[in-house]
Amino acid sequence: MRALVARLVMVLCVLFVSGLADQPQALVLERGSEANWAKKRKVPKLRTQPGPIAALPTDPQTAPTTQRRTKRYRRRGRNSKIKPVAKEPEFHVYRPAPLVSIHDSGLEGALADSSYSRWIFDTLRQKSKPVLWTQKADRKAILAWYAKRNFAPHWISSSGLTERASRLMRLLSEAERHGLEAEHYAPTGLARLGDISEELFDDPVKVAKLEIAITIAALRYARHASGGRVDPNKIGRSYDLAPPVIGRMEALLKLTGTARPDRYLNTLHPSHPAYAALQAELVEDRELKIIQIPSGPSARYGEIDPRVPMIRARIVQLGFLSAAKGRTSSRSSHDPRYFDKKLSKAVKRFQAAMGLRRDGIVGRKTLAALNGQKRKDFRALAILNMERLRWLPRDFGRQHILVNQAAYEARFVERGNTVHKMRVIIGKPHHPTPVFSDEMETVVFNPYWNVPRSIAGAEMIPRLKRDPGYLDRKGFQVIDRRGRKVRSRSVRWWNYTGETMPYDIRQPPGRRNALGELKFLFPNKHAVYMHDTPSRQLFNAERRAFSHGCVRVQNPRKFAEIVLGWNARKVASLVATKTNRRVPLRKKIPVHLTYFTLWPDEANVLVDYADVYGRDNALAKALKTPARKLR
Repeated sequence: MRALVARLVMVLCVLFVSGLADQPQALVLERGSEANWAKKRKVPKLRTQPGPIAALPTDPQTAPTTQRRTKRYRRRGRNSKIKPVAKEPEFHVYRPAPLVSIHDSGLEGALADSSYSRWIFDTLRQKSKPVLWTQKADRKAILAWYAKRNFAPHWISSSGLTERASRLMRLLSEAERHGLEAEHYAPTGLARLGDISEELFDDPVKVAKLEIAITIAALRYARHASGGRVDPNKIGRSYDLAPPVIGRMEALLKLTGTARPDRYLNTLHPSHPAYAALQAELVEDRELKIIQIPSGPSARYGEIDPRVPMIRARIVQLGFLSAAKGRTSSRSSHDPRYFDKKLSKAVKRFQAAMGLRRDGIVGRKTLAALNGQKRKDFRALAILNMERLRWLPRDFGRQHILVNQAAYEARFVERGNTVHKMRVIIGKPHHPTPVFSDEMETVVFNPYWNVPRSIAGAEMIPRLKRDPGYLDRKGFQVIDRRGRKVRSRSVRWWNYTGETMPYDIRQPPGRRNALGELKFLFPNKHAVYMHDTPSRQLFNAERRAFSHGCVRVQNPRKFAEIVLGWNARKVASLVATKTNRRVPLRKKIPVHLTYFTLWPDEANVLVDYADVYGRDNALAKALKTPARKLR
């Protein structure tokens, strides 16, 4: 009996030990088919869904592993910090081209018969005081120009300055008429442009230096008149312009071939009508006494107030209302005390500039601001905007599109006349619309919106990490590298940034499409274009800086009619198809995305606009930055 019990106990022990040996193997197999295990248990696979994981398994054997995986997901997933990419600042520290001495010790060449040729040649070879400074490219052109002339003088003779030199000096002395500074063109060695004494011509060395200094000044003026005093592309990242600066040797040869260098240099300034309007502002007397408006009850639109003529005059004086538009309504023309709609809008512009509540009512705070605010310096604004006009092509095109970002306005111009004008929406202050010129080539009906990776990374991916199905619900399409559509929910968004994700995101045509019904393309490296928008209510705002850099147009169908030369029915019928279609223009149309804070309206009255991007200050600083002199 005892032997039977001992054998039974031995068998039970063997069975128990073998069971313990088999249990880890079964557990390993279960973990090895984790996908099937998760499917059977109806729990999400680990590290494929954002947010806290629900329905975790309660099996004590698997709980530790699940907890470890959850912690690893939280470290690598939604709680991971992606180092932000440093964004280039909007404005740069402006550095003009450095100046070098005109002399070149290795200069060679034959000399002319003129008695001054040897002195000019020696002055160009030897560095002596006062040093003649110029840009390196100017020096190269001037040396080549004198060598071509066998160093014969052009501006002086044995009897003094030539007639062409006198005409040139008078032009340089009147540089302020074009918003330039006369002292920048005073020949080295002269206190001012008219300070040339007869005794100077007794010293051949000084005469030779004067000859060369006049050439340097003339070439500098030619560059500034034709392409501006500063290089806009060095001011900030939003500029992409090719100023039409005259070729240096071309300018010198033209100066050689004319007896009227003043007339030639005047032709280098912009010929656009707006330039003449800005130039006229420089000679106007704007020193006006501040108009003091007496206190009283609030004045508002639709009311009669004896102070309205003073309010209107003060608003005009400050530059928020042109004198020509000061009284336009029939009622205000009969009763100057009537507070009309134009004045109300002007008061709102003033309030916006002062940081006050934009209600158009002249209350206590607005009245105090009106009585204490100095008038805008229109002369300084004219100088800045004349400089901007020099950066643009001299010929805008027989037909062209001019977008003035500061005015939130686009014009279609034909033969100098505005055919169509409309409101536009431009980029936000931290997503400014760039300044450049290009050509419109295509109109896209019912466009797709291909989401830029910068927008996807900054605005979409952070939300997708919390809600992977967001794009599916909003009707966006996710396209992989093979051009296949994939579900937004199937992508592990927390592993990517906008630049690293192997997908493209686009919004198909439709009512909610961010580009609306129409897109107007002028291919450029900035990926900026003009387009419609479903948010039409934004055009009612006074300051319309809401986009990511593209230009939204108020009346896209009318705009399409004009650029395509179609009628309204044809445009509407193609929009109604709801089908994406590209229509090339029969002839490309120049597009100029500009920025003018002072610009004439249709009546040629200058209107000032708010500097939404702060570009006036950046340009003013650049104009005042002196060039560095190299030894």
